[in-house]
Amino acid sequence: MATTVAVLRAVLGLDDAGFKRSATAAEKSFDEIGRRAQRAGQALTIGLTAPLALLGKRAIDLAATFEKSMNVLQATSGATGREMEQLSALSRQLGADVKLPGTSANDAAEAMLELSKAGLTVKDTMDAARSTLQLSAAAQVDNARAAEIVGDSLNAFQLEGTKATLVADLLAGAANASTGSIDQMAAALSQSSASFVEMG
Repeated sequence: MATTVAVLRAVLGLDDAGFKRSATAAEKSFDEIGRRAQRAGQALTIGLTAPLALLGKRAIDLAATFEKSMNVLQATSGATGREMEQLSALSRQLGADVKLPGTSANDAAEAMLELSKAGLTVKDTMDAARSTLQLSAAAQVDNARAAEIVGDSLNAFQLEGTKATLVADLLAGAANASTGSIDQMAAALSQSSASFVEMG
């Protein structure tokens, strides 16, 4: 076999030293490609892992805030376990509703909490939640403030909680049709409510 290789070298002019140099250069090139791929992989890992970790933390924080809001809502409203399930489901549903842009489940829970603080029953709170969130969007105030305005209006005019949806709808319409802010309207309603109540 060695003789055959020697004959081939002589006849074909093969030089295995050149082959070895080429093989060594190829090996170095593959090593460099491997190192570059490893660095790229590390950069991707850092670039993806950190944002994913922050996203996970944000999700946990939101869940904790939502649970806290729901616990305070239960304490404020005196809702039963079944009613809390309904309130929680409604909060999530409203938070996912594309017709309520920028509203999260926690926003809905906070709005219902404020309605409950105003003295609304659990049923009235649930019924008024969507209109209150729509008022928030129309008046460009946060959801808790919109709920506070609805609750204050109900109390100022001595209206029952069943009128919360009507009040929120009227306030949203007024906010859309007016140049005044919802806070200005709320202040005006508060100041004039005593006169209206006296008149019956």
